[in-house]
Amino acid sequence: MSVTTMSTPSGETRPLALSLLRTEGGCDQFLPRFLFLTAAFVIHSWTLMGRLADQIVRQLEPLIGFQLTLARRAADLRNFQFGQVREVEGGTVGEFALHIQCPWRIEGPLGIVTGHCDLWEPVQPDDRVDPATWAYKQSENLQDARVHALLGGHDSNTRTAVNERDQLVVEAVHADDCGGAALRLSGGYRLVLFPAGTRSEDWRIFRPNGDQPHFVIAGGKGESPEVL
Repeated sequence: MSVTTMSTPSGETRPLALSLLRTEGGCDQFLPRFLFLTAAFVIHSWTLMGRLADQIVRQLEPLIGFQLTLARRAADLRNFQFGQVREVEGGTVGEFALHIQCPWRIEGPLGIVTGHCDLWEPVQPDDRVDPATWAYKQSENLQDARVHALLGGHDSNTRTAVNERDQLVVEAVHADDCGGAALRLSGGYRLVLFPAGTRSEDWRIFRPNGDQPHFVIAGGKGESPEVL
């Protein structure tokens, strides 16, 4: 093992690490300052670790008290709308929109209700499909079927699942420092988002048809610090 050394003005050779911690007079005057700076660095690192989770919670807290009212899909992007539904040009929207492109799932009292991977599964488990020709865009898939069953209603004009049940009201929000989030919903349900990549967009929350900026998580990191 090699050790980096340095020469003192008196010609003495000392290990570099020891030279940084000791003065020429032999007093450990530098050591208290070194320990102070180390402690400050650790505290600063702890602070940084919690900032993304705290930021996500602040962005999602406005959803508390609002019901998950609509669910629709564009390709593999899952779109959940929260709050009172209103008609706009081209369809309907809620007060908040959550667009999800990362892995996600809805948990219920009996386990997983549905999630990201069900998009690539046929509705019936015994359906014989040709992987070369079957595609969720042309065929019924398990994710859509389970989302529609959970919400109970369907608007064929906008191809949207409509919540006709007295459940799925946001009760609490949680987050982590990797861009993940969880919405606790009434009725014993949870909507969980867990980014699993380092580049592409994971999810975003915004007010539809508003001029306020979107809050975006991409690659497990926050891209937009603005508050809704």
